[in-house]
Amino acid sequence: MRLGEPFGDMSDSPKIQPDDRAPATGIRGERDRFVAFAFCSADILLELDSRHVITYAGGATVALTGRPAGGLVGMPVYDLVSESERPLLRRLLDRAAMGARLEEAGLHVIGPSGNTFPLTLGGYYLPDVGGHYFLSLKMDEQRTPAAALEAAARDLETGLLGSAAFSEAGATRLREALSQDKPATFTVLDLNGLTDLRRRLDVESRRELMSTLGQVLRESSLGGDSAGALGADYYGLLHRADLDVKELETRIDDLALGVDPEHQGIAVSAAAVDMGVPGLDGADAARFLRWIVEALEQPLMLYVDK
Repeated sequence: MRLGEPFGDMSDSPKIQPDDRAPATGIRGERDRFVAFAFCSADILLELDSRHVITYAGGATVALTGRPAGGLVGMPVYDLVSESERPLLRRLLDRAAMGARLEEAGLHVIGPSGNTFPLTLGGYYLPDVGGHYFLSLKMDEQRTPAAALEAAARDLETGLLGSAAFSEAGATRLREALSQDKPATFTVLDLNGLTDLRRRLDVESRRELMSTLGQVLRESSLGGDSAGALGADYYGLLHRADLDVKELETRIDDLALGVDPEHQGIAVSAAAVDMGVPGLDGADAARFLRWIVEALEQPLMLYVDK
């Protein structure tokens, strides 16, 4: 799957085999879910079936877990937390099913880069809604250090913003630039073969490659920090309209070729979107940027005209 090709087939989405107590679907199911979540204040919302498998997810899932909401569906909820705390989570859910109140508990969630950080778990078990659990995960600034929250929003290897954080930071930068009549462009870079190259490198060479890649993209972006790791081999940056993207492609190509022990390198291609479209104000342009970033994550058909 490359730029200019379909971004995926919706048939790849995980299939859940509902148990015999699954709640009603359609309007009734959405009503039940709304009522169940009405009292939850959270950064992530989860619905689990009686087997503790995730059947619904919403919220800041990409920023906090590295997966889009749909990518969590079908997973055991235990896969989200550190291995040492999975028995605790099981006990909490089992006690809730026996009628005990699901007290708020601190758990360490596995972040996008494999790092863990504390979130607070809360929620309800509703036997009348198919025996499902409705859980909330929320950040507690007193328990979650600012450095941990920052790390969760960034790609560990490159230091670039993750897709959710980039979407917000880029939108802010874009509004600022357009309000000052400074043309801006959003470019998606497809580094085809980067994943394979990383497998060919030793640890130190891989670390140097990814760190330098992050530095190159950041220094080419607006404000020096408007570049993001958007998933797989895709990276994006918001930059001045006069940036020489071809030169940037060459720098990245040379960087990869210089560390590759097999001298294969990677294929770098770019798709640019002019964000200074006449009639598009800063707020609309920011929404458009968010839509593009979200489309790169979702199993939708997205074509980019290069």
